[in-house]
Amino acid sequence: MGAGFRLAARHLRLILHFLKAILQSMQTLFRSEVLQQLLTLLYLDHEISTSGATVRQLARRIGTSEATISRDVSRLVRAGAATEERAGNQRIVRPAPDGPLAFHLAGLLRATVGPEVILRRHLADRTDIERAAIFGSYAARAAGEPGPPPGDIDLLLIGDISFDDGYDLAHAASRELGMEVNPVIRTIEEWENDDTGFAAEVEKRPTIELKSPPA
Repeated sequence: MGAGFRLAARHLRLILHFLKAILQSMQTLFRSEVLQQLLTLLYLDHEISTSGATVRQLARRIGTSEATISRDVSRLVRAGAATEERAGNQRIVRPAPDGPLAFHLAGLLRATVGPEVILRRHLADRTDIERAAIFGSYAARAAGEPGPPPGDIDLLLIGDISFDDGYDLAHAASRELGMEVNPVIRTIEEWENDDTGFAAEVEKRPTIELKSPPA
């Protein structure tokens, strides 16, 4: 067996070891929706990514218990995706920009769970929106359709929301995501009686439902 072959085999083992480590880390980082939301806040929320947040603040933003956030923060710290420091009895949590996986995390979150998590949070208390959904190229890529990476997000908002409020919501989400969100705003009557073919086209193509009318 030549020296070149042995060197190539050693490099292959190192690559496989590295890929295994990445996959194990990703399984840790994306094991639950709470962890996904936590990562999204840490890496895509500008205020938190720069100044950090306490466990209590993160729990309130996500809508879960401090115990759950505390446990998940510890997982992220061990995985090298977050850092923490103590301020009295508080834990201040920040993203880990120098961690082994952090270099790619922001882009990965933006392209995967980030838009859904952030948009759902913006929609959570909106009683003037009956239905909200992502459509267009982002939804198509998420459904597995081939094509170039989406450059923006098409957001359907149906309800009594005004155009100004709809664009404000989309703009706020765009700032967090670093990706343009384009809202299409319709009343329920306009959507149900659409005669342009637009509604029918959206309904037959992939969508990601963010908020649906009560059953």
